[in-house]
Amino acid sequence: MKNLRLGEAAKRAVGTGTNQIPDMGLFAANFAGGANSYAKFPNGLIIQTGAITSIPAGTSIEVFYPIAFPTQMCFVIFTAAGSADSTVPISIGVDAQSVTDSRKSVMARNFSTRSNAGTRFTAIGF
Repeated sequence: MKNLRLGEAAKRAVGTGTNQIPDMGLFAANFAGGANSYAKFPNGLIIQTGAITSIPAGTSIEVFYPIAFPTQMCFVIFTAAGSADSTVPISIGVDAQSVTDSRKSVMARNFSTRSNAGTRFTAIGF
């Protein structure tokens, strides 16, 4: 291999172990759902995004991820996509209410006094 001037990568096996090169088949993704999408990485990390309709002021709704996290959800953040009254700030967050299985869904709460015109989320887990 030295005479061929191939680098270290030419000597590596394909797989998910130490010093292996990941095959592109080890990456899974679904972006066909528009705003509701996910990407899976070879180490098990999953990043998901989604869009939900408006949340009435002062209420919570259960939001389901595009796919369930096999092990656990580690992090989720919500952001308001818009407001019918742009002069009123909208605050969307995670509600402390429990859900049946946090690997499948989370509670989103509109802490504002006005309904929002839509919400986006990003969730990370394994």
